[in-house]
Amino acid sequence: MRVALFGAALAAVVATGSAYADPATFDFSPVTNGTGTSFSLTSSGVTATFTGSGDPAGFQVQPSFFSGYIGSILYTPLGGVANQTLTISFSQDVDNVSMFFARDSATATGGLDLTALLNGVPVGVDSFTGAFGVDAFPEGTLSFGGTSFDSIELTDSLAPYFAIGNVTVDTVTAVPTPATLPLLLSGLIGLAWFRRRKAA
Repeated sequence: MRVALFGAALAAVVATGSAYADPATFDFSPVTNGTGTSFSLTSSGVTATFTGSGDPAGFQVQPSFFSGYIGSILYTPLGGVANQTLTISFSQDVDNVSMFFARDSATATGGLDLTALLNGVPVGVDSFTGAFGVDAFPEGTLSFGGTSFDSIELTDSLAPYFAIGNVTVDTVTAVPTPATLPLLLSGLIGLAWFRRRKAA
């Protein structure tokens, strides 16, 4: 009986200490076309700051010219600095990111390289090639997760330019344990101890 009661109480404590995902999406639609990095957007309480290594205006917001994506994109402008790194910093930790991407490459070799960082320290890497469709560019949707991070860096060693759109992240918020739960746990343990002594 004591074991059952203790297990139930412990399960209640663990359940209330779990986390939930709250998605935030940055689709660049609130940004005026022609706006260059660096700039910030806020969605669902999360602020994302977009910075290019070729700033000012290393990347610019413009309407998509890709058949696979309708909306605004963030892209290196014509005549802009090639082979830049795009950094996206988040105001809080996230554990998943996904977005549309396209690479200015005549072949599908190489890939758009993503490095995830937490407090400036790399915590994960991945590379995304994309596929040719109607357009003459490899494009697709990238997704990275499985660990907490607060910024990502995007770069492409083979394609001189790349574009992204519709960046979505999942934030993880710990659900606080109510103050009454430790009291409940203590009471259940005491009840189990009392019943055991009574049975003896």
